[in-house]
Amino acid sequence: MKIPWKRTNFRGREVTLLGGALLVGQLVTGHAINALRGDSISWRIAAASLGAGLVGGYDDMTDSETRNKTTKGLHGHLGALAEGRLSPGAVKMLGLIATGMLAAKPRRQVLDWLVEAGVIAGGANLVNLFDLRPGRALKVASLVGLAGIFPRCACGGRGQSPKMGRQDRALVNLFAIGAAFPMDVREYTMLGDMGANSLGAALAATWIPGRSRGAKLAVLAGITALTLASEKISFSAVIENHPLMKTLDELGRHRDGQSEKNRNPAPAVTDETVPSIPFQTNDAVAVKETPA
Repeated sequence: MKIPWKRTNFRGREVTLLGGALLVGQLVTGHAINALRGDSISWRIAAASLGAGLVGGYDDMTDSETRNKTTKGLHGHLGALAEGRLSPGAVKMLGLIATGMLAAKPRRQVLDWLVEAGVIAGGANLVNLFDLRPGRALKVASLVGLAGIFPRCACGGRGQSPKMGRQDRALVNLFAIGAAFPMDVREYTMLGDMGANSLGAALAATWIPGRSRGAKLAVLAGITALTLASEKISFSAVIENHPLMKTLDELGRHRDGQSEKNRNPAPAVTDETVPSIPFQTNDAVAVKETPA
């Protein structure tokens, strides 16, 4: 099966989804290294990132099919399930839920386990909802990643090195975001479902350890509200109508027309392309116009 790595972004420019694949590799590798250093929590973060990346990659591979483009959004996928059809988006949704359940720490209280699973699955999907413009999802993710650092604590369990803490895990996410940002914002790569889902799951799994049940319930409620709102409201339209958000959203991005100019520079001017100006005996100069 040939993997369709190419996509056309909102400006009509062709970009590659390999940026998302590289991001998954960075996240999984970084957290696996932390796990090998003695941090048991990092194994769950790596698993969440890998699992979400795989199911997101499945959606990316099937998204190019025309029959799948008509089934979009939570409402569309649930509607397909009601009709007895399993759309690729529904497969991804179920896959993210399963990933969240596997990555969440087993608890005596089933409610706590389900809430953590919901935060991981919902976080994976939420980052993908912001991946509609170059650099946008990574900017939002960087803010979440910074918030994941505090409060600094070990927040671990048995078998965990006392030197490892939330900050060490959060730095893996932030370094991966920083590495992916330049190519994404300059419209060479795109995260796609693979990269966005993987990053969202890693951020959520990093944030969870040490949080109270109330905090996790509040975050889950916020994620759910934003997900449902995206069915009716365009995040892009909201950002466009808010001056500060629009400025931050466009920071580092090509302006309209600038991307085409940078990628297709004008041919170099040489002696062969500039016509000579003949001297006239009557001192008049005949200038031949250069075609535009």
